[in-house]
This record gives sequence, C-alpha cells and structure tokens, in this order.
Amino acid sequence: MVIKRNDMIVRNSKNNYENEIIEKRIADIEQKTGSKLSHIKSGSLHPERLTGNIENLIGVTQIPLGIAGPLQVNGDFANGLFYIPMATTEGSLVDSYTRAMMVCSIAGGIKTKVLKDEMHITPVFSH
Repeated sequence: MVIKRNDMIVRNSKNNYENEIIEKRIADIEQKTGSKLSHIKSGSLHPERLTGNIENLIGVTQIPLGIAGPLQVNGDFANGLFYIPMATTEGSLVDSYTRAMMVCSIAGGIKTKVLKDEMHITPVFSH
C-alpha cells in the first residue's frame, strides 16, 4: 500500500488547535470517509485549552457517565468519601463497582500510598 501526501491528516505546524484548522480537518475526514461528523463539532471543551493533550483534534464525543461509590479513601493526600465518575456503555459495570466500593468502605476503606510518581508509555507489537 502506498500512502500519498493527500492521504495524510490535515495539520498546521504553527497552531494545530485553531478552529480554522479543526474545521478543515473535519471536512477532509468527512470527504475521505463519506461520513458526516456533525455530532462531534460542538462541545464544552475549548480547543486551545487542549494543547498538548490531544493530537489532530476534530471534536468531542459523548459517552454515558455514571457515578459509583461512595469509596472511603485513607491516604496521604486524599481522605474521605469519594464518588467516582465512570464513562462506560457496559451494563451493570457501575453497579458492580459501587457494591465493591461500599464493601471496601464498610471494611474500613482503601489505604493509599504514593511510592513513585512516573509514567510509562510502552507500546507492544506482535505478529
């Protein structure tokens, strides 16, 4: 397969988060795929505030959001009852987590400790 220059995603190396470039990117993807992306074009997130958090931004999506908890946390930086938002379309997942959190809370809560602050990004490819 040969990928041509016009197959590449529309980008602006100076500011890839301006509304103008996002609109061009959406129009280009709509044309290439034959799909209308009308539901992702508006949302409560401002593109300029997402700089460094997402590449080739085209919009936002809506995912059902439930709330699980309460969960008693006993840690160095977080103490108290917490309610945990969970975005999912898996039926009964939020209820399952709620039951587990309540059991843990009734048993005295979850003790947390930060041992090291780091992040790893390690992709694995297998053939």
